[in-house]
Amino acid sequence: MKKTTILLITFALVSVGILEIFASGGGDILYTKPVKSVLFSHKAHEKISCSDCHSGLFEMKALAAQDYPDFNMDALYKGKYCGACHNGKQAFASNTQCARCHGGVKEYLAMKDRPIQKASAQGPTQAITLGSGNTAVTFNHSTHTSMACGDCHTRLFKMKKGTTKITLSDHSSDRYCYSCHNGQRAFSSQDCNKCHAKLSVPAQMTIGKGDTIVKFNHDSHSKKARCNDCHDKLFLAKRGSTRVTFADHSSNRSCYACHNGKRAFGSENCLACHSKVPAPKTDLTYKLSGLDPAHFSHDFHGKIFKCEDCHPRHFAMKKGGTKMTMQGMYEGKYCGLCHNGNLAFPATDCAKCHYNKK
Repeated sequence: MKKTTILLITFALVSVGILEIFASGGGDILYTKPVKSVLFSHKAHEKISCSDCHSGLFEMKALAAQDYPDFNMDALYKGKYCGACHNGKQAFASNTQCARCHGGVKEYLAMKDRPIQKASAQGPTQAITLGSGNTAVTFNHSTHTSMACGDCHTRLFKMKKGTTKITLSDHSSDRYCYSCHNGQRAFSSQDCNKCHAKLSVPAQMTIGKGDTIVKFNHDSHSKKARCNDCHDKLFLAKRGSTRVTFADHSSNRSCYACHNGKRAFGSENCLACHSKVPAPKTDLTYKLSGLDPAHFSHDFHGKIFKCEDCHPRHFAMKKGGTKMTMQGMYEGKYCGLCHNGNLAFPATDCAKCHYNKK
């Protein structure tokens, strides 16, 4: 009776990971807790898929289940761990034919000194195709053998093919392939053609809406820049995730890292990107201490000057971005560039700009 009980208890140690593998067995694992001993053979279970076990029943790390408080015979009888299959239907029941798994102390003594080797990532021998069309990626397990199976499965990828969906925005994350392919542990995901044999980009994209709409041509830019010149340093690799504001035109961000008048035409050349650039219809009002507020009309000035006559060399493309003083205007700066008595009324004609609206 005692011997039978021991055999039943040790049956719970059958199936977990791939940490210790006998060189002669090609996938045998010797379990020693809590009672010696059970020898599990991956080869004997090769008719079932890896995902049948390593998708919730067992971790990829060998022997990890032995540390679980519920890894016992009662759990198996309830259909957990080995009991998910060894239920008398898919395979012999966990409460019968004990000796088929349990070799006892004699087997342990015979096996414990046999040479072992650490498991490596074998995986399918044939290449796996991820995605479809021009974005398809051919993945080979054989080129990733420096990693253990548990490095990817199931922390980053589920064991069942097709269950993991990778999007363009994931390339900017620490998920999936990009946990390693970040330019540190392995080549960066921005080296697109390292994985994608043929990658097409949108020929033309529309950015913004209404009168400020910009038509961006990937084709013309790809002849002068690489994908990683812009993504993800300047733009996230997901359409609509980067917001370009009016104030950005005076910065070194987004488009203006290049369109600064040095590497490419400056952002003040508005019509080079915008087919139509209407000036703000409402006046800009500047509240001042000790003076009536000053009012500026874009609508009036836009009929006389071009945007680049003022922006961004004399005025930042953001309200309040340029700190102006009356003394500076008297010296020919800011508004005083034109309001000097020659091109326009002098800056000393205060009431022309400073007044309270009724």
